[in-house]
Order: sequence, then C-alpha cells, then structure tokens
Amino acid sequence: MLFHQGSGQSIHIALLGERTLQVSVFASSIKPGMIQVLCMELAHQMEGLLVEAARRAPAETQQTLGAGFSEAMKDQLDSLFGNL
Repeated sequence: MLFHQGSGQSIHIALLGERTLQVSVFASSIKPGMIQVLCMELAHQMEGLLVEAARRAPAETQQTLGAGFSEAMKDQLDSLFGNL
C-alpha cells in the first residue's frame, strides 16, 4: 500500500492480487483511516472478480488493435505532451 497526502487531494494505491492496482484519489479533508477501511472492503470484493476473470477462458474471436495503432497512439501522446 502507498499513501500520499497532498494539500488538496490525497492518493491511496494498493496492490490487488498479483497484477492489479487499486488507485483512489480523494479530498484531503477525508480521514485516511476511512479511505483505508473502504479500500480494504473494495479489495475484498474485487479479489473474487479477479480470480473469476483469471479462470475464464479467452474468447475464440478476440478483438485486436488495428494496424498502425501504436504509431497513432505515439503521435497523439506527442501532440499532448511534446517530445519528452
């Protein structure tokens, strides 16, 4: 778990299972203990869904990204953030 308290907003990040992050952004006026309790409850509920999703067999016809998607995404990110 990672928690960062900011002046206006805070963030709570927790690992669910082996590959899923639960990220919560909330007003700093909310007590961190309350967020932690709520996030633990959500994590408990999500774990069952993640286990079920991992067991599910992939569909026969999976949708794939079109040709040139990576280049188009790179161009869009460059236009938003510049060439970092």
